[in-house]
Amino acid sequence: MIPVRETAVAACVAATMLVCWLALKDQALHERGRAVRAVVTDLRPSTGVYDAGTNAVLADAAHHRRLGVIGAGHLAVGDRLTVTVDPRGRYSVSAGPPPAAPGWMWDLSAAVQALFTASLGFGAARERERWARRTR
Repeated sequence: MIPVRETAVAACVAATMLVCWLALKDQALHERGRAVRAVVTDLRPSTGVYDAGTNAVLADAAHHRRLGVIGAGHLAVGDRLTVTVDPRGRYSVSAGPPPAAPGWMWDLSAAVQALFTASLGFGAARERERWARRTR
């Protein structure tokens, strides 16, 4: 039998961590990211385990220093685009201008955390009920 409660808790923890990481990334890029004009200098196959696509290697169009890589999609060598760069280098280059504040992501994270807490509380209450029945 699949342990439903434990699976639900694990899924809530994983979802919370993912949403928080995405929200932190977007918040950092919103607060301190700067828009840079970039040029695609090379296309390379992705080395990611779950990604069979192509990456575009980007360089700053004005200073020609390497910025990073993004998913190539329909980009070709020589294409110019706007990307957002984190000056601290904690987060990778993101296509497009700096994003808006990720308020909805924080709300989603809070909702997932509430589900996680409710799942733990419900599970603990059921276990306590079972324990009380056995000790009578």
